[in-house]
Amino acid sequence: MVDDGWGGAFAGTGLFRLPSLADAAVGGKARSLARLASFGLPVPRAFAIVSSPGAPIVQAAGPTPPAVLRTPADLAALDDARAALLRAPLSAPFVQGLPAALAALAPAGANDETDGARADEVTFAVRSSSALEDDARAAAPGVFDSVLRVPRAGVGEAVRAVLASALTPAAWAYVLRAGGQGAIAVLVHRFVAGDAHGAVVCEPTGGDARVQLDVQQGSLADGARAAIEAGARRAAQAGPVELEWVATGDAVTFLQLRPYARGRAPAGEVQVEAPEPGWVWDAAHNPTPLTPAQAGLVEWVDARCTLGFRQRVFGGYLFYRPTSLETPPGPPRALFQRLQADVDASLAALGPAPRLRDALALYTRGYQGLFGTVQPACAAARAALRDFLRAHAPAALDSWAALVETGVASAASRRRAAADAIAAAPDAAARAAAIDAYLEAFGDESARWDVAEPTLRERPEALLFIGRTAPAPSAPAAASRTDVSALALASAWPEVRRADFQARLAAAREASAVAEDDDALFARLQAVVRRALLALGARLVNEGRLSAAGDVFFLPLAVSQAIDETGESPEAPAVLAAAGRAAFGAASAHPPSPPVASRSSSLAVCGQHGAGGRAIGRVVLHPAPAAPGPAGPAVLVAATLLPTELPLLDAAALVVETGTPLGHVAAQARERGIPAVVGAAGACATLRAGQLVLVDGDRGLVIPLESPPTSRA
Repeated sequence: MVDDGWGGAFAGTGLFRLPSLADAAVGGKARSLARLASFGLPVPRAFAIVSSPGAPIVQAAGPTPPAVLRTPADLAALDDARAALLRAPLSAPFVQGLPAALAALAPAGANDETDGARADEVTFAVRSSSALEDDARAAAPGVFDSVLRVPRAGVGEAVRAVLASALTPAAWAYVLRAGGQGAIAVLVHRFVAGDAHGAVVCEPTGGDARVQLDVQQGSLADGARAAIEAGARRAAQAGPVELEWVATGDAVTFLQLRPYARGRAPAGEVQVEAPEPGWVWDAAHNPTPLTPAQAGLVEWVDARCTLGFRQRVFGGYLFYRPTSLETPPGPPRALFQRLQADVDASLAALGPAPRLRDALALYTRGYQGLFGTVQPACAAARAALRDFLRAHAPAALDSWAALVETGVASAASRRRAAADAIAAAPDAAARAAAIDAYLEAFGDESARWDVAEPTLRERPEALLFIGRTAPAPSAPAAASRTDVSALALASAWPEVRRADFQARLAAAREASAVAEDDDALFARLQAVVRRALLALGARLVNEGRLSAAGDVFFLPLAVSQAIDETGESPEAPAVLAAAGRAAFGAASAHPPSPPVASRSSSLAVCGQHGAGGRAIGRVVLHPAPAAPGPAGPAVLVAATLLPTELPLLDAAALVVETGTPLGHVAAQARERGIPAVVGAAGACATLRAGQLVLVDGDRGLVIPLESPPTSRA
């Protein structure tokens, strides 16, 4: 026996062991906890549980997992192996030894200094500690499960659940890609709730150290901030690191350390950086540079509209910075309908070829209405429900999508129904009629938020491919994901609270619908400016001042306005357009640094759960090339996808570098039953066209199942 220094005494071998740098069997997370302690940083008291043939945690359990994952049959065999593990009894040595191990972390009758609870009220964190985790080659973030807030009586089953997570598709594929060296231990420590939690990255640079602090939830005290930054600098003396932390007041507990590899630009590439602090690249909506015309629109509305954000174009790319804005009164739907009626009437008055000054006047009014009135009202309605749930049913926040977004009628559902009508058309005439109906409703939409991008009405051939390839059926979402229904929540509350909840829920669902509808309206505002600019471009072509009407999008907007008003320009329009094209091309070659650091590697692309389910297919990079894609199920990989594009795409799964679990891509993928991983930074650079991959939407992971092809498509 050895005095562990963590509040208990354990044997050096067997089931229950100390987190130790000298013991590889305890796994990556346990070793990272020991490394944090070696730096003198505060960590929770903990023990590792190591299963072996001579001392197993779970008794012999069922079929052997498949040696490869390539087909739905392989996924089914893996599901059988996992189900058998979940049914198998826990071993007698584990059941008999666990109470003493837990008592070493929380002695009976003692107060818990981490949250003030008595020992019998203490909860535990039961975390995976695979040999692959927190390793410099394969950090494996999010691949295996951890279970938090586990009561003492539930730790045994939580340990079993963590072990079983190694047999989920993403985890097993990851283990196979890593060479099968995926032995998994389990790390147990007292759960620390805290006031705030997050991560910190520290990169040594010469004699200094660059620290990036990410507060993922809660509010961080100044003393805790200083302690986190100091701890990160101490841990980074041997190289770049990423640390996870939790803070209560000024006190900080460090939970994990992993090597950090910053996503780098290709050699010789200069990336755009915001010249002022606080500005964020809007990669979720505009991952490509803006044309001069669209950049001029950004400058135009930023100077004239009162919004909850400021906008600027740096190096050709759109950046924003949040600001304060008083939320306007009124329900979102009523505000939106009022604005929509104004836009409809104005568009009818302008006609098909409006003057630029008139189009800009409508654009400004509509922009102010959408982003200064309607969207803030939507955000306020959703925030009101979140505040209620935090106070009365915090677990229901995990079911936000099911409560607030699923089954809401909006422009997104109407767009999908129109696309389904095209796919289901029995003959050419019916298909043409369905395409006409789609264009009548959504013809002003385009594939980029840029006035230079042709609308669907201008390129209806994009609709001809809807439904030509059927997506492969997805495996169902993991059974462990449980959605809380509104009826189940409300039934347990008194009448007054129930009525309050129902009112807030209705307002939040209305806001979800309006948040989808506003994209369709914004597309119409963009389209009217596009028509005005094209009319001006045609005039300049007739005058011999431009060679093509589309060159007008590469003129500075201020120049186009001057020509529209007076016919004069400071230089020849053709010269200015050529310079604008050259600047646009240069910006395309030098994108900004990603807003989210990439954790992706050749073993796994890491993102967030967007829509549940699993699918195996071959990668198609978006925008897709003109040549036919790979045969079989397609996994569409994109920097971003606009809600206007999604109904036009046939895919077995979606992988998007930007977005969140509550964003447009995730919401529409859930409605369509397509597995989706969002926020998957690095996906486009990591995955190759034609590569066979597994998409696990439940875990937010994409695992390559083979080495990439030698050439990129």
